[in-house]
Amino acid sequence: YALEYQSLAANKEYFRILTSHFLHSTWTHLLHNMYGAYSLGADYEEAFGTFRLIEATFWSIFLGGVWVLLAMTFNPSMRQSKSLALGFSEILYFWMSLG
Repeated sequence: YALEYQSLAANKEYFRILTSHFLHSTWTHLLHNMYGAYSLGADYEEAFGTFRLIEATFWSIFLGGVWVLLAMTFNPSMRQSKSLALGFSEILYFWMSLG
């Protein structure tokens, strides 16, 4: 389920904060994210260790979802439109910020 303000606010579907990171809008989007995870993941796993990389991934999923939710909450144009947030790119950017 994508991160959508209306579904979160009206139906209290807070699980969308987590599930939105595993959805992709197109096959190209999915393949791009898979390639990014493959090319960055091995180096970061070697540098930080498996547990730390998994921990960083889950923190970026949670904090990124909360950040997008806050942006949707305080930005009326995002709230009124059918803005969606989805994909793994945010996690890849977080990984890149580590190194």
